[in-house]
Order: sequence, then C-alpha cells, then structure tokens
Amino acid sequence: MGGQHRHAAGSDVIRIGLIGCGVRGTTAATNAMNAGKDVRLVALADVFDERLKNSLDQLKKAKPDQVEVKDDHCFVG
Repeated sequence: MGGQHRHAAGSDVIRIGLIGCGVRGTTAATNAMNAGKDVRLVALADVFDERLKNSLDQLKKAKPDQVEVKDDHCFVG
C-alpha cells in the first residue's frame, strides 16, 4: 500500500458503564458525565436490582441527555 494511509472514522462520544450503583458509584458516574457533553452512560451493573433502578432514575434526572442505558444493558447479580 505504498504511501496510502487509511483510518476508521471514530466517534467523539465516550461511552461509560457503572459497576456498583450505590451512592459512591452514582456520584462517580455523574462526575464522569460532568467531564463533557460527549460522555454517555450506556450500562449499569449491581448486585441489587433496587439499587440499580434507583441509581438509573437519579442519573436520568440529573443528566437526561447523557444517559442512554437500554434494558438489556442493566445487569443484576
């Protein structure tokens, strides 16, 4: 490929996931999204279903444009 350069066009979006949806984890996810509008929360995991749901609700209220967590990206256990 003499002299030809190729690269894949990337996205400027940074996707993050949260493991541990307690107070500290939820705060950490909020802080990460505060870094810029290009940060998106896309997955959550916790041992307790109720904690995950509460965290997701709080994060959606705080950063509605940055929380893009689909049901199949919520992990409990």
